[in-house]
Amino acid sequence: MNVDKHFTATTYIFDPKQPQTLLHFHPKLNSWLPAGGHLEANEAPHEAALREIYEEIGDCTINLISGNSSELLQIDDRGKFLPMPHYLLSEKIEEYHYHLDWIFYAWLIGDVDLNFKNGFRWFSKSEIVTLENCFENVKQLALIGFDKFY
Repeated sequence: MNVDKHFTATTYIFDPKQPQTLLHFHPKLNSWLPAGGHLEANEAPHEAALREIYEEIGDCTINLISGNSSELLQIDDRGKFLPMPHYLLSEKIEEYHYHLDWIFYAWLIGDVDLNFKNGFRWFSKSEIVTLENCFENVKQLALIGFDKFY
């Protein structure tokens, strides 16, 4: 039996003006999810996170909150630190199919006019707690973000 593992990147985007996070409704999964998706060839996790945000939300500016303290610090002419995710989550999608999901958190910079694009909307912490049609790991990671950043 082969186990199929795919690398993905997910970003919980928070609003610095008020405590809320951005999720969208995924009709195929019948669930609320943050922006995210599969890494492409030759793509670092933070690059996939930024690309997925742009593809799913559109033109918006975000600031990834790095999980390490030396964000983009150049070590020498060969190496630099990249923005680190806060978590690496193994998600069982179906029997023998897993996503290894790099979990990022980010601040929205400026405003974004969602107009309910692709089913996105803002949720407060209390709304996350009672949100139906949402995987428990999505709720828990959102709540961790609320507790860490507000």
